[in-house]
Amino acid sequence: MVKKIITLDPDAGGGASTITQQVARTFFLSPERTFTRKFKEQILAIQMERYLSKEEILNLYLNQIDLGRGLYGVGAAAEYYFGKPVQELNLAEAAMLAGIPPRPSGYNPVSNFSRAKSQQRHVLKRMADPEVGFITEKQRAEAEAYQIKVVAKQSADGSAAPHFVEHVRRLLVERYGWQTVYREGLKVFTTVNIEATRIAAEAASEHILSYKGGIDKALGYHGPLPEGPLKGDTAARALEEDEAGYRRDWLRARWREVLAKGLGGKIKFADLEKTVPSPVPLSAGRTYRAWVEKVDDKEFTVTARIGRSRIKLAKSGLSWAAPYKEGRSGVSLRRPSDILKRGDLILVAVSRDKDDKPVFSLDQRPAIQASVFAMSARTGYVKALIGGQTGEFIRPIQSARQPGSSFKPIMYAAAMDADPPGRYTPATVVNDTGWVFDPSSDNFLSKSW
Repeated sequence: MVKKIITLDPDAGGGASTITQQVARTFFLSPERTFTRKFKEQILAIQMERYLSKEEILNLYLNQIDLGRGLYGVGAAAEYYFGKPVQELNLAEAAMLAGIPPRPSGYNPVSNFSRAKSQQRHVLKRMADPEVGFITEKQRAEAEAYQIKVVAKQSADGSAAPHFVEHVRRLLVERYGWQTVYREGLKVFTTVNIEATRIAAEAASEHILSYKGGIDKALGYHGPLPEGPLKGDTAARALEEDEAGYRRDWLRARWREVLAKGLGGKIKFADLEKTVPSPVPLSAGRTYRAWVEKVDDKEFTVTARIGRSRIKLAKSGLSWAAPYKEGRSGVSLRRPSDILKRGDLILVAVSRDKDDKPVFSLDQRPAIQASVFAMSARTGYVKALIGGQTGEFIRPIQSARQPGSSFKPIMYAAAMDADPPGRYTPATVVNDTGWVFDPSSDNFLSKSW
């Protein structure tokens, strides 16, 4: 369907170049605008038409054409925008895809549905033109009236599997060089599984860091964010900037809902902007930056501001946060003023109780790290790679390995070989505890045994 539409609509390719010229340019030349490049493009186009059929040239074009949102090729675009293989697209969806190439960043249905719809109408009108006659006027009208549901089901820019994508990028640069990777339009096929990556990320974050208060939280509270404390106008500006960000997030989420319901042709983004509530509702399952307004030891509460919203942290959301001390865990907070004061910037996690009322808890950036490396035992394909909680350091790949238990056989062998003979045997029981070499000092307590 898409192939036939683009063949019929010369404008779908964008600019004045023919499809053959665009294939020649994107496969073999740079995008620079010079007479020399244009001349080479013409020569290559002639050569391609001599040795390749129009069907073969069109297939090359459709598999590498830029369709916005970091998507190249109609197959990837169909999966991302509509959540289905390109073979299953209907006329309305195929026409919308065919209208994207002239300006991929502005004509795709996620960035600007109204322009994408206008391009779709242009394509359908061209198809129904009596000189072309590819579809009837009735089919054109039905396709225009069809409510397209834009799924945008997964990230097309690599953010769904950032550590995996970053590792692949590094391997490509190491093997082929920066110029080839960034300038020559490589098509890279990987083994990543987005769903497996999502599950791995949740396991690393929730079950390792958050389960029953989390390993990190059991050690205590690391303290307020280093960006604070903030006072006066500085605090007010920071809160307004945060609120503006929450407003943008709310609009994006509502707009995606509109597109997913097929209402992009009826509801305009500008009209949606007028409906943003103030303050913007806080979303459960999300962590926000907050400014401490009041600390009350008597009531054991902390009043804070998240953008324009005023929230209160009760004892249940604070009690875990005793001041951090290495080697100590499970200690409860005595009073909020031990860790917080007015003006501090903190992180607050939002959840909901059984009555669907918001519950606020003090949160923190984890000091510990968790990583996941998931590989198929049958094929050896890497399906998921989580490098850590923050940054681009990919722990399963880059971290130095500690000797750990691999050194124990050497130690045990030396013990069994030591004098007097028989002091240590394979049956000897050794206490699995730390050993204080100097009882007068904690500095000599072993921490790895």
